[in-house]
Amino acid sequence: MLNGCNIQCFHPPLSPSITPSRSLSLSLSLSLSLSLSLSLSLSLSLTPPSFALSHPPSPHPPSIPLQWGQPSVLCLVFDVSSELSFSSCGRWLERVRAHCQGLHIPGVLVGNKSDLSSRREVETSVAQEWAQSQGLQYHETSAKEMENCEAPFLSLAQLFHALYQDRLQTIQNLA
Repeated sequence: MLNGCNIQCFHPPLSPSITPSRSLSLSLSLSLSLSLSLSLSLSLSLTPPSFALSHPPSPHPPSIPLQWGQPSVLCLVFDVSSELSFSSCGRWLERVRAHCQGLHIPGVLVGNKSDLSSRREVETSVAQEWAQSQGLQYHETSAKEMENCEAPFLSLAQLFHALYQDRLQTIQNLA
């Protein structure tokens, strides 16, 4: 039985022309309560940082040992106005899959900054096709305009719930 939810977010680096002025941290608390009737209660709230999004200086993942546990679901985020950002998602996904030793980790690909349509370098159809080919759901968001920001997290919660139900069914079948 699952004892909790471990959400890992992997964010590709910023394009070389952008230098972050300070570190960015974000937190997510996901609480699932299952009663005997197996109903789902979901609570999303901001809490002290539970994970951090960082922007390494190189477009390539750092060659340091992975410091995360076994993720239940994953969230890859890229900037729709940066082809480099999008191409980095493939390398991050390879790292996650190598770390998870072949286990399927459901997740989402999020194209952020959809409000920058005049600077778009990654077309929606290209990102959707790549996400589908990798078994990921695709969402576009604009954090600036607060558009569609909840959708990726709702998808992650649904994916986690389905994962929980599958594992619960496996346990019940063993009994």
